[in-house]
Amino acid sequence: MSNRVRHSLTRSFRSAGLAFAAAVVFGWLPALAVAQTLAPSDVLRIAQIEQVTNFDPALMSTQDMGVLIDNVYEGLIGTDRDTARLVPRLAEKWALAPDGKSITFALRKNVKFHDGTALDADAVKYSIERVKTINKGPAVFIRGISAVDVVDKSTVRLRVSENPRLALKAMALVMVVSPAALKAHEEGGERVFSVNTECFLGDSEGAVRALKAHEVRSMVVDGRLTFEKVEGTDFELPCELVLLALGFGGPERSPLLEQLGVERKGAEIETDARHLKVVL
Repeated sequence: MSNRVRHSLTRSFRSAGLAFAAAVVFGWLPALAVAQTLAPSDVLRIAQIEQVTNFDPALMSTQDMGVLIDNVYEGLIGTDRDTARLVPRLAEKWALAPDGKSITFALRKNVKFHDGTALDADAVKYSIERVKTINKGPAVFIRGISAVDVVDKSTVRLRVSENPRLALKAMALVMVVSPAALKAHEEGGERVFSVNTECFLGDSEGAVRALKAHEVRSMVVDGRLTFEKVEGTDFELPCELVLLALGFGGPERSPLLEQLGVERKGAEIETDARHLKVVL
């Protein structure tokens, strides 16, 4: 098969399969309306040597999953199948800073996600920071990216603390997702990444009514991942019940546990036989 035919088939699969494949990824996205019964001619079945557990690109961890993800999502850049050279995808061009401390990407114009929202620099920033926050799959390859800056709607700059060329190649593994789709169709509520909880807010009777929080940006300082507050992003998240999943307190002491009346046994949380600790 010639290179021209092979690439044509790849593009055809992407264009024809994107809509239904994205619905498999986010089966809870009603906007895609592909939960309907499909005719046999509209169904594509692919044999895999491993079980497909999800289509979230932030959780991609194997080569076989990478093949499927690559035909559902797009990243800023990709790799040519024959030469392994970097090629444009959602970014039409990019440039390394002379000092090697940043990479600037210029996005393609007039690109939309399947939910109808436009691709912009904020979506790229959201997607990269989401991968870093979840810290699975491709996150290990972008640890050298210390921060993501939105220059304008069509330009995004990555601040790099380590090997810039390695960081550039790693961007072929980070797929861009629609922030609006994820936020609007999250199961059970909105999942907010890159935030820090300051305190619990209560009513006059002592019942919790909200969490006070703010957004943070992550960066690598002296080889250690740290977070700094983004000024002007304070907000309250209304709630009536707070469930904390704490299994290991870590070496740094925080007054939060003491304020909640949670006891510690060394570095671990003191629990009962069911591995629970109920605080009223």
